[in-house]
Amino acid sequence: MDILLKKYKSINITLSLEEERKKAFEYVYLTNRLEGNKLTLVQTTQLLDTETISGENIRTRDILEQKGMYKALKS
Repeated sequence: MDILLKKYKSINITLSLEEERKKAFEYVYLTNRLEGNKLTLVQTTQLLDTETISGENIRTRDILEQKGMYKALKS
C-alpha cells in the first residue's frame, strides 16, 4: 500500500472533489467488505453521502463500521 501511495503521489494527479469522495467511499466499502461487512457499494455510498440507507436485513454494526472507517479516513 505504501509503495502504491508513493507512486500515486509521484505522478501528481489531482482529483476533483467528487472523484476524491467516490474513491474514499470505495475504499471504505472494500476495506470493510474484507472484514465481513454486508453493505453493498451502493448502500455505502448512499449512507456516507446522505446519512440514509435502504435495503433489507441491514445490520447496525455494518452501518457503524462504514461510518467509523470514513470518519477515520477523513481525520
